[in-house]
Amino acid sequence: MASKQTGRGRRTIALLAASATVAACASTVGAGSAAAVTNCDGLTAVTFSPGITFTPAPASLTTGTVLARCISTDRPDITGGTSDGALPSGQRSCLNPLIGGRRTRTYRWNTGETSTIDYVDNASYVAGNIVVEQLGTVVSGPFRGQGTSGTIVLTGNFPACLTTGLTSVSGPHVLAIL
Repeated sequence: MASKQTGRGRRTIALLAASATVAACASTVGAGSAAAVTNCDGLTAVTFSPGITFTPAPASLTTGTVLARCISTDRPDITGGTSDGALPSGQRSCLNPLIGGRRTRTYRWNTGETSTIDYVDNASYVAGNIVVEQLGTVVSGPFRGQGTSGTIVLTGNFPACLTTGLTSVSGPHVLAIL
């Protein structure tokens, strides 16, 4: 039971850190400006096939994101969204599971509209979690031309890296569109 609380505590701390990052980004807009800000939070799940270990080997990656709560100053009708994706097979390991780089992601909003974001992601290990930072720009759809900042904190059964392989990780996802 104690290990669950420790993991839950780490996820809570990581989510608070991610929320603070979004708040800090939003505060750079300036109190006197009329710039629009959209903040969303939800959950992202990542699946590796086959499972990954500490030895680099070909593995594909699929993702699923649900943004369950969005608050927008310029599009209050957008209250949530989803995004699914896949990355081609690459040399992945538990030390480099995501292979950071330039990517494109499309969000389907609750209104039926879609926004495509071009972004660069960077993953690192922090307190036993994979923390993914994503910076980009909306290139089509609602919010076109606005910058984005995303943080995902992924947790999983990392001891599986020593045996049959880590097959999935998941955790909170915070997205700011500025």
